[in-house]
Amino acid sequence: MSADFVLDTGALVALQRDPRRFIALVMLAREESRALRTSAPVVTEFLGGSSRRLRPAGQYVISRISSSDVTESLARRAAVLIQGAVDEGGRARPSAIDALVAAEAEATDAALVFDGDAADFRALSRASGALEIQELRGLL
Repeated sequence: MSADFVLDTGALVALQRDPRRFIALVMLAREESRALRTSAPVVTEFLGGSSRRLRPAGQYVISRISSSDVTESLARRAAVLIQGAVDEGGRARPSAIDALVAAEAEATDAALVFDGDAADFRALSRASGALEIQELRGLL
């Protein structure tokens, strides 16, 4: 089985705004035998930040994606990834949620799919040494 796709908040927002794009990702994942997943804090950030008009679409997107809880070991790994990203210099300042998603993807050998600040995700990938990142627009 291929590696799953772990989606960050930015990717979910982009998919919420474009249902055809979301359907295309679901179909791609199905064709490649990949699951669509995210981390529980992303669910909070995504649904909490959804405008009233887009909330039904957000609920639909989340209903099609599994989410995982955050363990202490995953949180500690995310902290190490942030430290590595910041310590390398440059402008990268990944958020705790971005780092949790990166740690989740790293721990499960999944590909992190993002739509947002590429510098932050590249820095997290370098800090990891093993994290595969894919920009959403590169997939679809």
